[in-house]
Amino acid sequence: MSRRILAALLALACAAGPAASDDLETALGKLSRDAGSAYVGPVVSAFGAGLNGGWFHESPRPKGFGFDIEVGVVYMGALFGDAHEDFSVTGTFRFNRDQATQLVAAAGFTGATADSIVDVLITQDIAMGISGPTVVGSGSDSVKLNFGGGIYSGHPVPQQVIALPVVGLLEGQSMLPLAAPQVTVGTVLGTMATVRYYPGQTIKSIGKVKYFGLGVQHNPMFWIPPLRKFPFNLSLYATTQTLSAGTLIKCRTSSAGLQASKRLGFYLLNLTPYLGVGYEQSSIDIAYQYAIDRPGLPATTQDIRFTLDGENTTRVTAGLNVKVLVVNINADYNFGKYDSFTAGAMVKF
Repeated sequence: MSRRILAALLALACAAGPAASDDLETALGKLSRDAGSAYVGPVVSAFGAGLNGGWFHESPRPKGFGFDIEVGVVYMGALFGDAHEDFSVTGTFRFNRDQATQLVAAAGFTGATADSIVDVLITQDIAMGISGPTVVGSGSDSVKLNFGGGIYSGHPVPQQVIALPVVGLLEGQSMLPLAAPQVTVGTVLGTMATVRYYPGQTIKSIGKVKYFGLGVQHNPMFWIPPLRKFPFNLSLYATTQTLSAGTLIKCRTSSAGLQASKRLGFYLLNLTPYLGVGYEQSSIDIAYQYAIDRPGLPATTQDIRFTLDGENTTRVTAGLNVKVLVVNINADYNFGKYDSFTAGAMVKF
């Protein structure tokens, strides 16, 4: 897979808007834990919704042994809506020296008094409202801190709003695109296995991207002959995947469910509509460095780590596969908290 495709797979190395942030790690480095987790939330769910799609487009036949190999590429796109473009949370935030100085100067303090207040502000995690664009939000808006005011170093500092140089990195992008090479082999006792794998390549501003996924699909009709009277094939499926991008992102997904398909036509020329329903889950570990200032000491960094769960828990799939000679082309739409669609181009032997 080329560097260009990998960058699209992550969709996080995209060029930013007019503000200072130009990649995800840079943007997160300006946000504390509470702000950072809200900022990246839509991407977490979109990763899961995308990666859990595109595994299967036809149930295996209920036979003991057969030579079935399919090789190709699957494309997945998780859709964003307007509700995913902004966030508003109440959390804690630690000002750096520039932000604290801006706050104190706007309050009218100067000289030694201002310095003493700044020194107190930069040593505390302060509760406040945090709102603004998420990573998929506006590139012309910015994340804002609603400082509620308080007494610091014995002096009252009034309520203020401070804008951070963090904007939406993926403005105008209605979906998170993902792509993966995929191989399916079978059939053994009504079972087929699917593997997605990419050994790794370094992407600027992201790090080394590695990917592995495994799926198994089994037709219970093999063991229960009366079920073969149904005019379609059934299959149970289960999948698991991991994706890592440098030290910033580690993603895990899994799914399980039931699928039905019906082949219409001949072996080398046919249509196969398919339906599926399943349960899924996903989570992403995020790790980055947040810069903090200390009175009388050099600036340092704080390790920020958190795990976010994707919002999708169920999926309903409707799709169609078209086979012409040895080429399979399929597409489906998936309904969930985050809708998604997948398409694949495969060669089947």
